[in-house]
Amino acid sequence: MIIETLYSKNIQDTVNLLLIVPHGADASTFQARFPQLFQHFFDKGASELLRQYLRIEQDFGAKEIAHSIASYLYRHSSISSRVLELAYPRGLLDGGRQESHCLREFLPKTILSDYGEELKDVHRASISYVKQQLGQVRDAGGIFLDVHTMAPFAAQILKEKNPPEPDMQTYTHSYIQSEVLIDKKRNVDLITADGTGGVLADVKLTKCIYEQVSQELPCQFNEPYAALPHFMMHEYLQTCPGLAFDVPKDLLFSGQIEDFILDGFPLCRENIKNISSLFSEGVLQFFKS
Repeated sequence: MIIETLYSKNIQDTVNLLLIVPHGADASTFQARFPQLFQHFFDKGASELLRQYLRIEQDFGAKEIAHSIASYLYRHSSISSRVLELAYPRGLLDGGRQESHCLREFLPKTILSDYGEELKDVHRASISYVKQQLGQVRDAGGIFLDVHTMAPFAAQILKEKNPPEPDMQTYTHSYIQSEVLIDKKRNVDLITADGTGGVLADVKLTKCIYEQVSQELPCQFNEPYAALPHFMMHEYLQTCPGLAFDVPKDLLFSGQIEDFILDGFPLCRENIKNISSLFSEGVLQFFKS
């Protein structure tokens, strides 16, 4: 379940840049394949809760950023790019985590029992294909970007010292109702290390992208997320030169932060274009140097 798009002036060209979008999909393709899984939530009268939860968990805008980067490079250079979108919702099956962590904790036990192995099969097949593509890009001297977007604030429940094990409703409402604290707002996260200080990302690529992006957007490194071992990016960054990054979703919104609604904001194409151009210029500088 992967959507693949090639940006190249010559289909025979070697792919220089692989853009991976693990969490950008909505539930439409997945629901068509596993309608019974969704019916469980509908039968429980939880369709609106499920919609909110899946929208919050989706890296909304990530695929648009990835395609915008590839399009920019296509127009301004000879760099060939391929975008890989995992076409299943992160809230149910996480394509950004190792198989041991890919089934989300909010899935009912009946679903895990009936569909757990089939869901893992989907995960195995897609991750295997991503790894294959990474190997080809690496062998050709190319790089990859692992593209994510995130909530601009931590969920209220995650700010507690000893948070309870949340159910889907508690978790979802904690994000929706999280207090807007401007001084706690997240910045662009350039994910380079493994959580213990070990650097995994390509140093030159990181420098080139940081120099471009930080001119207009505040950036941090590995905050709030790092490439922990149970994340696929941990393995990917050891497979092929690259960088993972996470853009706060409010930067993809044209209104005021006070009007931002995590589970229902519209994307601002101009903001996406501007942010993507910064990352694209960083990629160009990498290849030029």
